[in-house]
Amino acid sequence: MQAVKPNRGLVVVAVLLLAGGALPIDARLTDALILSGSSSESRLALERGADLFRLGLLLNGLLLLLLAVTDRRLAASPIRPAAGRGESLSGGQKVTVVGLLALAAALRFYRSGTDLWFDEVVTLTQFVRPPWPEILGQFGSDNNHLLYSLLAKASVTLLGESETALRLPAILFGLAGLGALFVLARRVSGNREAILALALLTVSYHHIWFSQNARAYTGLLAATLVSTWLLLEALSRDRLTTWFAYAMSTAVGMWLHLTFAFVPTAHAIAALALALLRRSELRSFPWRSLGGFLLAATLAFQVYALLLPQVLAFLFRDPAAVDLADFEWREPWWLLVETLRRLGAGLFFGEMLVAVVVALSVVGLVSLSRRDPFVTVLFVLPSLLCLGTLLLFGRSLWPRFFFGALGFGVVVIVRGAVVVAEAAMSALRRPSLRRLGGVGFTSALVVASAAALPALYRYPKQDFTGARDWVVSRRQPNDTIVALDLAAGAYLGYYAPEWKMARSEGELRALRSTGGATWVVYTFPAHLADKAPDLMRLLREEFELERAFPGTLGDGVIVVRRAAPPAL
Repeated sequence: MQAVKPNRGLVVVAVLLLAGGALPIDARLTDALILSGSSSESRLALERGADLFRLGLLLNGLLLLLLAVTDRRLAASPIRPAAGRGESLSGGQKVTVVGLLALAAALRFYRSGTDLWFDEVVTLTQFVRPPWPEILGQFGSDNNHLLYSLLAKASVTLLGESETALRLPAILFGLAGLGALFVLARRVSGNREAILALALLTVSYHHIWFSQNARAYTGLLAATLVSTWLLLEALSRDRLTTWFAYAMSTAVGMWLHLTFAFVPTAHAIAALALALLRRSELRSFPWRSLGGFLLAATLAFQVYALLLPQVLAFLFRDPAAVDLADFEWREPWWLLVETLRRLGAGLFFGEMLVAVVVALSVVGLVSLSRRDPFVTVLFVLPSLLCLGTLLLFGRSLWPRFFFGALGFGVVVIVRGAVVVAEAAMSALRRPSLRRLGGVGFTSALVVASAAALPALYRYPKQDFTGARDWVVSRRQPNDTIVALDLAAGAYLGYYAPEWKMARSEGELRALRSTGGATWVVYTFPAHLADKAPDLMRLLREEFELERAFPGTLGDGVIVVRRAAPPAL
């Protein structure tokens, strides 16, 4: 019998992890991570997190050691889903891909220094500006995308604080996601459709918007595409190194955004179902794939272990105690309407294009399911799990939570466009002409998508500085400027720290100037009307609308109102 040769590199890593888990954590380290003025509960949560972090090191060390020394004969033959088309790229195709990626970089860096929107201001002020130990030791809310906060901190430390520096990780993740889309689409649909998908996403209004958004959503998309491709590779080849790469990609995805959890969960469900369908005996089960999924889970646990008590306390808080518990953002119908509305953003014939996109998606999904049902499940199941979980726990159904599925959607739309075009030209005898029809139809979609870009660049996401400068240029010496509700966080935290703030009707009445006019600036009118109806009623009855400053963020308009001095 041939001796087993363990993977030496993984053995070394496993030993180091076990040693780290066995050593106690110095109390001075946890003290450095605790925010000044924190409660005893916060201190206890971080101390528990430190214990969980050590536990994670031990679990990962043991699992890696087991995988590294396991006899290769225990691994069954690969599950082998569809192996991909295996086409090589021609010289012209390589030039096209490089050209599209260069164009993508230009489109994503162009005007990346425009105003931050509210969530980006929160990211900067609460999760990037604090010292490194405080960033590592706090969760705060799901607005803190942990890995993104660390990368953004590094970016502004090296480049200086600016809008572009804060958004740089999102831009780079966006470009990485384009590359990952091309690689995955080549495997699923071949070179031609992969290039068309890449072109469509390159000029995508929404992908550029999120690539210039200092949040982790483009990282979520990139990690989703990379992990899906690695899963297909791992199931096809059953190599330990590929499974390790898959586990690492899932850990990175989880570290970027919590909703990524639905991706590996869907992967595990789909792989188990495929194994049960294709295997009749337990001894033939692909145990290495089980080890790969377990490693993905333990690595994901590791990156959250330190903050896990804080994360769980936030996720399982009472929805009734959260603002806007009954607001429309929690309704499935609102999610559908808002998603369809945003698909046509910036386009003159937006509704017509949305209808075409929906139709092509249905055709493409049917075609893909016939060609490869397993890949179709990988594309669809994560979004279904995410939707079901959000509905179950009564959370807001933000369309951006499903941004990770955008790459899948593009592949499906291109597949549908090619199928429809080739069916329409089926009477042509030459297959090359039918293929040309598919390319032409999809290229028309690319042009239509690019037509939305002028609207994308016309306004910032939220025009905080435009509204600020306009009000400041018109105020009189005795006038008072008040930022309301969410706008107060953006202005007092970043754009105008000297302004006053009001969050209720009583606070605004107390700030009404007796010697001059009172200017109020607010945003998200629907949010304000739902949260503080009395305040909104006061604004409409006693303050004149002066101007509204539009932005590309839905409901993110900046509204300026003014009231004359109250009578004495």
